Amino acid sequence: MKILVTAGAGFIGSAVIRHIIQNTQDAVINLDKLTYAGNLESLANVSDSERYAFEHVDICDREALDRVFSQQLQPDFRALLNWICRARCTSELCCRATVKRVVS
Repeated sequence: MKILVTAGAGFIGSAVIRHIIQNTQDAVINLDKLTYAGNLESLANVSDSERYAFEHVDICDREALDRVFSQQLQPDFRALLNWICRARCTSELCCRATVKRVVS
């Protein structure tokens, strides 16, 4: 199974990716814009895995998302784990708006 993880270079996303690669047979495609919160060094111990792929993508870039979906996710795509949220976000609204942009 292939799992798409958004904000996978962030604190939570990178922990989830490390867990998936180290404890399952699933593949992970990490989509991250690499803003101030992204740190690829946190994924150094899984970055050489053939089941891990990184895509430097802004989820607001529809062309880039279409490319990732057509090249990376077919045919085994089964899950989207969204970890994108603004720092100091005081409500779920900012996170929900981000998810809506990804899936709509």
